[in-house]
Amino acid sequence: MSAPRIPRPLIARRMVLGGGIAAFTLAASAPTIWASEGGEAGEAGTLAALPDAVAFLTLVGLFEAQHRIVAGLFDAGDVAMAQEHLAASHHASYDDLEAGIDVLDVPGFEPDVLAFATLVNDGADAAEVQTAADAVYAGLAAVRAKASDKDQMKACEALLRVAASDMEAGVTDGQVTLAQEYRDSWGFATVAQLWLQGLAADSDAAVAGAATSALKSAIDVDAQYAGIAATAAPGDPGALLAAAARVELAAFQLK
Repeated sequence: MSAPRIPRPLIARRMVLGGGIAAFTLAASAPTIWASEGGEAGEAGTLAALPDAVAFLTLVGLFEAQHRIVAGLFDAGDVAMAQEHLAASHHASYDDLEAGIDVLDVPGFEPDVLAFATLVNDGADAAEVQTAADAVYAGLAAVRAKASDKDQMKACEALLRVAASDMEAGVTDGQVTLAQEYRDSWGFATVAQLWLQGLAADSDAAVAGAATSALKSAIDVDAQYAGIAATAAPGDPGALLAAAARVELAAFQLK
């Protein structure tokens, strides 16, 4: 199913993702993602419950988060950990997004993804890795620009809920017991906050107001983490779920 065609003068505004676009993508990628996530029923359950367009955007967010985690570790000098995280990640495959990108008629950026992975695995200069990461983020931003503001906010809610699930799995009594889960949680929450910050700067006052309201829990979210590679952190999933609920309420303000 092709994306809805919009008159050329309106292309500057965001197009709404057609329901079949994300459904097509999920049908192609979900078996791989969910099988690999195995026991993480909370994460799979969150994705399964979402409308197609929001589910696809959430996949975009999961993908972006992995690249931000790896880039962050690399920038901090934790090259081996960055390489390990990239190799172990269940959400860093371009294949999970490719079908949706094609249907949306957005320029593909697989070469940028491959270049980033190559630089990380080769232990390249941190500045080169960051430049490659920025190219991946730009490709993802072009995909996200096809979505409505409301769906983007709902994807932020979903990302925070997944972050809570992974936090619950990765942190016990303030100690990081599963580092990969903790880092995933950090990445998903970080992407949600970044997307909301972008919406808060929107020229549409209604969008900016809703996103600003959603960001009122940002301090509480940030307080649950103690750095990307921490061994101890407050790690309260309830705080992340409360932030997700605030985003949900804020999204109701948008049409």
